[in-house]
Order: sequence, then structure tokens, then C-alpha cells
Amino acid sequence: MRTEAICVVFLVVLAMIGIAVSVGVSDSTVSPATIYVPDDHETIQWAVDNATAGDTIIVRDGTYPENVKVNIERLTINSENGSDHTIVVAPGGANDHVLKVTADHVSIKGLTVKDAKGKNEAGFYIYAGLYIDAHHCNITDNKAMNNAYGFFLSDSTKNTLKNNIASDNLGDNIYLNHSDSNTISDNTVVKSSSRNGIRLWHSHGNTVCSNVASNNQNGIRLDYSPNNILEKNDAQSNILNGILLNASNNNTLIYNIAKLNDGAGISLVSSDNSVLTQNTASANNELGISLYTSSYCTLTGNVMDGNYYNFGVSGSGINHVNHSIATSNLVDGKPIYYWVDQHDQEIPKDAGFVGVVLSSNITVKDLTLTNNSVGVMLAYSVNSSIENVRTSNNFNGIALYTSINNTLINNTNSNNVEGIFMDSSSFNYLALNTNLHNNDGISMDSSSLNNLEMNRNLNNERGISMYSSNDNLLSRNINLYNEDGISMDSSNNNSLEMNTNSKNGWGIFMFSSNDNILNWNINLNNRRGFALNVSDYNILTRNNISNNNWTGISIANSRNNIIFLNNFINNSRDAYPFNSTTLWNYPFEINYTYNGANHRNYMGNYWDEYIRDTGSSGLIPPQDSDGNGIGDRQPYHSIGIDMAYYPLMKPFEYYTIYAA
Repeated sequence: MRTEAICVVFLVVLAMIGIAVSVGVSDSTVSPATIYVPDDHETIQWAVDNATAGDTIIVRDGTYPENVKVNIERLTINSENGSDHTIVVAPGGANDHVLKVTADHVSIKGLTVKDAKGKNEAGFYIYAGLYIDAHHCNITDNKAMNNAYGFFLSDSTKNTLKNNIASDNLGDNIYLNHSDSNTISDNTVVKSSSRNGIRLWHSHGNTVCSNVASNNQNGIRLDYSPNNILEKNDAQSNILNGILLNASNNNTLIYNIAKLNDGAGISLVSSDNSVLTQNTASANNELGISLYTSSYCTLTGNVMDGNYYNFGVSGSGINHVNHSIATSNLVDGKPIYYWVDQHDQEIPKDAGFVGVVLSSNITVKDLTLTNNSVGVMLAYSVNSSIENVRTSNNFNGIALYTSINNTLINNTNSNNVEGIFMDSSSFNYLALNTNLHNNDGISMDSSSLNNLEMNRNLNNERGISMYSSNDNLLSRNINLYNEDGISMDSSNNNSLEMNTNSKNGWGIFMFSSNDNILNWNINLNNRRGFALNVSDYNILTRNNISNNNWTGISIANSRNNIIFLNNFINNSRDAYPFNSTTLWNYPFEINYTYNGANHRNYMGNYWDEYIRDTGSSGLIPPQDSDGNGIGDRQPYHSIGIDMAYYPLMKPFEYYTIYAA
């Protein structure tokens, strides 16, 4: 019995050992499965549902109408023969992504995903060909076409999108939303006419490299996305910009090509501390490289050529012009000289763009500067001179921003939007400059106490334009063939004297401008000599207003202007006041000499219509019975003028004024 018991125990032990060995062998030989669609499962989704982590799904050639949800980690889904032969299409009317990945370490290769264009409950197109809310996924060699979005990464990190094609999607071809540390490389993104080729939204630390982005709204766009690297991308023929950074700081752009875009090649908007190195921007319809309201950017070795404007810097504050821009940056083969905090130097003669910031006593002379947002820019700079510079086909030929006590002499600015532009700049002297075929010959915005004399402005929209600019002196300037010889808007306490305005639409046009003095100006052969609209307390005296086709002076909705000792000669209509109160004579008696005799009287204007009236109107012909040079018949009545007292018998030059 004892022997039998021992045998039974021995057999049980052997059985247990066998079971253990069997189990161990079974566990050690389990390997990932390869699942074929449609061989093993009719649809991709069924294959996913029956897979486990580490499995591979091979999708044979064909078209698969389904929305696939991938929630198995470490799953690989490959086509058998590439994306041209394996197409996953969203079922008709389906409001979902074609492929949605919510598991980490998933690999998808060689599929075409298309037609996810349904709307959400709010009526927006939000669905993607391939949507990823996961980490460490590899998406390669796929195509996304005709979806709301091509490839959409949301809250995803450390994924790789490589060698994919996204085209003809309604929204962004590749879109990263709050997604960080991803690599987007070697993709082709085309024909998103209403959105962007590649867009990053609140995403940082990504690498976007070696992609081709063309025929989109923007080739590559970053919004609120810092610390990304954009390298060796080719962004061309886009509807707006090749590369656009908006409110995105600390990004690095290196070796990118941006050309043939309808907007800018590379545009930075409110994007600080950006580094641009050895990028090429050419043949763009706006700017090659633009820095707008961006601060502390570093540019080295960039090439800009053949753009409408090659290079531009603009903004509203001192930080927006404070950049480090090396002379290795070229515009049409010429170096950029962008000097910050420099003093007592002269810009070299080979300059293609000149920027002078926070500097003093800088000389800019004998240069030719073309095709930039500005030829010469002085920003927050003092005591500098710009002389004998020729600018053309820039936005601003010469621009002064918050700059004081500078001298601009003998420069020629043609075919710019603004020949010379001054913003918030004072005590500057502009003389002997020629501005022609610009929108504005000389433009001042919020600038005061400047002296403009003997400048020539021809064939511009406005010869001299002033907006919100006070206490300036404009003298002996010549304005010919402009729409407005001199235009003033919201500008007060200026003196305009001895300017010649001829063959313009308006000789001098004033809107909402008060307390200005205009004297000794010549306004002739214009459509209108003077115009005062909503402008009060101005004084016009000793001006020649002659041979103007429509009116000598037009006054509308203006109060308490004093107009005296002016000549109105041979105008189609001397004056046209509307809803205005105007005093057509000086309000106090004046001491003067006329015909060799001294007189004291009130004095009005010389109206040749008054003198030509020989009684045909039934009125007494003009007479001067006391010989004081003031017509006896008063007031002078003309079309629109009922109260023009003290008309002069001869032009004002015949009267020598001593005192009022």
C-alpha cells in the first residue's frame, strides 16, 4: 500500500511539472499576429476590434467605406501596395473622422483617407481624414484628400508625420492643436485654398522640416505657438503667405524657401525673439520677409530678391524696430545695414536697405534704394542727415519714426506709396527734396514743429499730406499735378506761406483743421483753389487764387474763418460757401498805403468779378470816390457770397500794409 501511495504522489508531481512546462512554453512562444483585410476580417474596423497590442493589420488593395477607430496600443496598420491602391473613404453622410487614433505607439502607413466632410451639431466642418489624440505614433506615406482637415493632431505629443500627402481639404491640410514635440517632415501639402498647408495652434517644441506647401491660403502658419523649428521647407505659390508666424515667439526658421506667393514670403506678426537664418524669399507679390509688431528678432544670411518689396520692418513701439539684422542679409544682392545704437558714422555706399534705430549723428547719402517697405528708416534717432538719396518703388521712400532734429536735403523719391513719411517726429528740416509719382509726396502723421521748404511734389495723389500734425511751417514748396497740392486733416496751428499749388485737383484742402495761417500762397489752374471743410478760426491772407476751373475757394460747415487781402481772379466761381460763417474782411482797421497816399480802413479781398461789373446787372459800376482803394459799392454780391464787404479796387499787391 505504501508503495502504491508513493507512486500516486510521484505521478501527481510529474503531472504538475508537465502542466507548468506546457504553460511556460506556450507563454514564451506567443507572438504578434498579422491580420489581413479582407481575408481575415472583412473591414478594417473588425480587424482592429479583434487585434491586440503589437499586432499588424495588412489592408489589401481596395476601397473601404468606413470610419475606423483605433484604440489598441502598438498597433500597425499598413496597406499592402501603397496609398494609391488602398482607399478608406468616409461613408456617405457620416459625421466622423475617417481614421481616429486614440492609442499610443500606433503606426499607420500607405493609406488614402478621404471624404470626411460632414458637419458637427453646430454646423462646422471639423472632421479629418486622419485624427490623432495620442502619443508616439508614426504616420507615414499616407494621403488625405477631400476632407474637412487632412491630418489633425489634438493634444498629442512626440508623433511623427512623414512623407504624407494632403491635398484638396477644406481646412488645414495638416493641423496641430495644442500638440507639442512632434516631427512633421517630408510631407506635401497642397490646394487648401481656404486654409493652410500646415498649421500649428497653441503648439510648441515641434519640428517642421522638409515639407512642400503650395497652393494653400498660407503655406505654413503658426498661431500662439512658441519654440518650434521650421527647417528646409518649400512654401511657394500660396494665396497669401509662404510662412506666417502670428503671436508666436522664440521660433527658429532656417534654410526655408518661400517664393511666388501672392502675399509675403515669410511674415512675422507679433512674434518676438525669432531667429531667421539663411532663408530665401523671392518673387513674392508683397514682401519677401516682413517683421510687423515683432521684437528682438535675429536675421542672418537671408536672401530676398525679386519681391514686390524685399524687406520690411514696422510696428508701433520702440521694441518693434529693435532687431539684430546682419549685413549678410541681402536684398536684390545688396546688403542690409540695420544699425541699432550707433553713433557718428556714415552708411556704406553699397546699401540695399537702411535702418537707423536708437542712433545719433548718422549720415546717409548718395545711395539708390529700391523695392523695400522703406528705403531709409530713421526710428528713435536724432541729429542725423539724409542727403542726395534716390528711392523708388518702396512703400516709404524715407520714413522717420519718433525722430528729432534730423535733416533731409536734396533727396528724390519716386513711385513710392509715400515719398517721405514722418510719424510722431519733430524739429526736422526738409528742403529741396523732389517727390513724384507717389501717393503722398510728403506725409506727416502726429508730427509737429517741422520745417518744410522748397520741396517739389509732382504727380502725386497728395503733394503734402498732414494728419493730426500741428505747429509746422510749410514754405516755398511747389506742388504740381497732384490730386491735392496740400492736404490737412485734423491739423492745427500750422503756417503755410509762399507755396505754389498749380494744376492740382485741390490747391489746398483742409478738413477739421483749425487756427492755421495761410498767406502768400499761389493757387492757380486747379479745379479748386482752396477748400475748408469743418475747419474753424483759420486766417487766409495775401493768397493768389486764380484761374481755377470750378471754384476759387469752397467753404463747408466751417465757422469764424477770416479771409482778407486775397486775389480772386478769373475763377469759374470765386467762392462757394455752404453752411458756414465767414468774415470776408479783416475785423479791424488797417494802416496802408495806396497810390502813394496813407489810409486807414477795413480791407477785404480783390474780386475781379466786382471790378468787371460795368453796370450790366443794373448796379452802379464799382467806384472809389475817396481814392482809398476800397470800392464804394458794398457788400459785394456774387454767387453764394452776400456779405463781402470792403472789396479792393486792385489786387492786394498794390497796397502796402503797415499795421492793423
